[in-house]
Amino acid sequence: MPIRTCVGCRAEREKAELIRLVSHEGRVVVDYHAKLPGRAAYLCPKLACIKEAMKRGRLARALKAEGPLEYGDLPERIAEAIEAQLRALLGLAAKAGKVVSGWNSVRANEKRLALVLVAADASESVRERFAGASQLWLTKEELGRAIGKPPRSLVGLLDGQLAGRIARELERYHGVHAGDRDLLR
Repeated sequence: MPIRTCVGCRAEREKAELIRLVSHEGRVVVDYHAKLPGRAAYLCPKLACIKEAMKRGRLARALKAEGPLEYGDLPERIAEAIEAQLRALLGLAAKAGKVVSGWNSVRANEKRLALVLVAADASESVRERFAGASQLWLTKEELGRAIGKPPRSLVGLLDGQLAGRIARELERYHGVHAGDRDLLR
């Protein structure tokens, strides 16, 4: 696996662990799927790294920008890209038949589930019953829409590999969106 250096903390990590950024028309673009052409810079999915790269001008130097770069809302755009990836993975899991949703289905399959996700606006009883689950910032309606269903408080993943990818994206999201850090258990 290729190694890249985080522009913020200067730590070397595998390329897949970092967020790729490119410059386009004076704006920093989040290239989450590493498909865009041009010189790239890499950041850890951590708010501290992003702020450090922006504060010290490291990002502009790494991208060899020929003028000032616009990146004031970069943490929010990175969080949005991660959230889009998370929704895509949930949709993929649902299409593959690796998702169960709703109280009864999740309870019935509890022993087989690799990951349980709880919506942000789930009832107190649901949150208490599934206290060890990963709690999301997504509402019941958003969680249901991500898997192509009506609103859902609970979603369980049957596939360990997809659950691992979703857990990784959750960790990345919470690293960038530090205000929600307490939602990931």
